[in-house]
Amino acid sequence: MLLTPPETAIVDYPKQILHTGHDDELVEEMSKVENDIIEYLGAAIYGNATLVTSLTGSFTLWK
Repeated sequence: MLLTPPETAIVDYPKQILHTGHDDELVEEMSKVENDIIEYLGAAIYGNATLVTSLTGSFTLWK
């Protein structure tokens, strides 16, 4: 489990987000998928630059 300060946000984008329209639909679709086979399309990380860099390492940030 990753602990981050409250002013930090990490949002994941699973494949199911492409064909669901509302959060409740996404929750229902995700409940059908085993955790170890979730296909992630991306993630957004917002927060203190030092913390974000420590999480992303050498990945280039999209600006």
